[in-house]
Amino acid sequence: MQKIVKTPNLIITPSDENDLWEKDWNVTLRKGEKNQIGTVSFAGEKEYGTIPIQLHIQPEYQNKGYGTDVLRAMV
Repeated sequence: MQKIVKTPNLIITPSDENDLWEKDWNVTLRKGEKNQIGTVSFAGEKEYGTIPIQLHIQPEYQNKGYGTDVLRAMV
């Protein structure tokens, strides 16, 4: 079963369904050109009670609320 997270503007899919915690998830526009605009991952040192989230949004898509959408969807 494919893991997909959707927001009104984005589709977020894992690049490797066998490693959801260390590999990137692809962030793609849901409408229009459906371009991949960035990645998000849970990679990094995990401490009790916390999970690090690394987010990269391509510069031309920054400051449009996409990063906020990704973070809300992934937590």
